[in-house]
Amino acid sequence: ETMTHMTYRYINRGLYEQDKLTFVLLVTMKILVAAGHLKVGEVTLFLRGGAALDINSVRRKPFQWMSNEVWLNVVQLCESSKFYFNLIDDMVANEIMWKRWYEDNTPEKVAIPDYEQKLLDQPDIGPFLKLLLVRCLRVDRSILMCKEFIRSTKEMGSAFVEPVTDTIEMVYDDMEPDVPVIFLLSRGSDPTDGIIELCRKKKLPAPAVISLGEGQEPVALKAINAGVVNGTWVLLQNCELGLGLMNEMEPIINKLRGGMDPNFRLFITALPHPEFPLGLLQMCTKVTNDPPAGLRAGLLRSYTPGVMVDQDRLERVDTAQWRQLIFALCFLHSVVQERRKFGPLGWCIPYEYNNGD
Repeated sequence: ETMTHMTYRYINRGLYEQDKLTFVLLVTMKILVAAGHLKVGEVTLFLRGGAALDINSVRRKPFQWMSNEVWLNVVQLCESSKFYFNLIDDMVANEIMWKRWYEDNTPEKVAIPDYEQKLLDQPDIGPFLKLLLVRCLRVDRSILMCKEFIRSTKEMGSAFVEPVTDTIEMVYDDMEPDVPVIFLLSRGSDPTDGIIELCRKKKLPAPAVISLGEGQEPVALKAINAGVVNGTWVLLQNCELGLGLMNEMEPIINKLRGGMDPNFRLFITALPHPEFPLGLLQMCTKVTNDPPAGLRAGLLRSYTPGVMVDQDRLERVDTAQWRQLIFALCFLHSVVQERRKFGPLGWCIPYEYNNGD
């Protein structure tokens, strides 16, 4: 369990928010398959549903309230899963309850007609079987059900779905002089201020900050060579604009590895680029800095020390109104961050609304 969680935390910090749930879901299903609780065919059924079936070649749909796509999923589920082999007959016999469950706003939280107790009697794969049913009948609720599946699987648990924010201090604690950290940027995220602030807290000389672009590669190389000797930090920004230097970075690090000062640290920031060297990505510790999904997760991130609000900021003014004002700002910040998925809706233009705001 400890090894699984350590591996998850290491890889999770380098994934964008949109990919984190997919990664944990794959790991969970892989563990269940390796343990013999799931078969590969059941995972395939979860991924494909009834997409391979034709509505004209299957049993006639007996329900007007069910879409053709969902009906094909139900037919495939009956054919491919021993647990649900009698699902269609059960739905016909108890149509009122199944329709009520199907049309519920939160079906993943409601007891499943005819099958709730049977699922509870299957502690190893019950959560997956419930996920399978929700995916086939209410695909719009699949993401929420995936989180519940991971949370309910005894090999995993809530620690794998709760939002976690990696601060600059946490990243620094895991760093080695010869292993650079690459920050994979997203819109509105920039770790520069956090790195400079951490350097100040450590009472070290200010880091050399070089923004790559035309003519800046010799400057960056000079700063790296000086940092290796003097034990200072180097921050290379916008490295997707300096792919020539990035292609040479792996052999440069290997060449300088023997004589590195133990205090030397190299930070790299870059937006995703299809030509960014894979070897450099593999040797670096990868960290993303995009805001977590969800209002609660956004609030927790705002109150994470080293991100926005720390104890010093809370105690700066010793009144209840000050703390209430900070909470209101953090709440507004989290709400607006969460609304970014709607694009410019409610704004005149698409707007980043990052920590600076």
